[in-house]
Amino acid sequence: MDEREIKILTEAALRFLKLKKTSADVFLVSEKSMKLLNRRFLGKRNPTNVLSFEEPKGFPSRKGWKHLGEVYLCPSYIKRKGEDIRFMAFHGILHLLGYNHETKGDRMKMRESETKFLAWLENKS
Repeated sequence: MDEREIKILTEAALRFLKLKKTSADVFLVSEKSMKLLNRRFLGKRNPTNVLSFEEPKGFPSRKGWKHLGEVYLCPSYIKRKGEDIRFMAFHGILHLLGYNHETKGDRMKMRESETKFLAWLENKS
């Protein structure tokens, strides 16, 4: 998946979530960069599939628009783990919206949204 496809996917995810005048930045990074981000912000020593950072409160954005924040994806890690990059991108966006997977109920709610999104995407193709 290249940057253009990620942009299309991000826009589709925001449409699916019915978020108008909302944006999010999604970056594709190497395992080395992901490892550095994971260490700096989460104190973990390894790369990971996705990291999300919410936009700080009061951060300026385009007039009338809401910027959710940034999602970082590591395509080589995602591929090596046999994961779906579309799934992981949507997963990252859900984190920007406050979803988490700390409890079983949280995981179930997040998984349900992810499954519905992937089915919706398949129907759009």
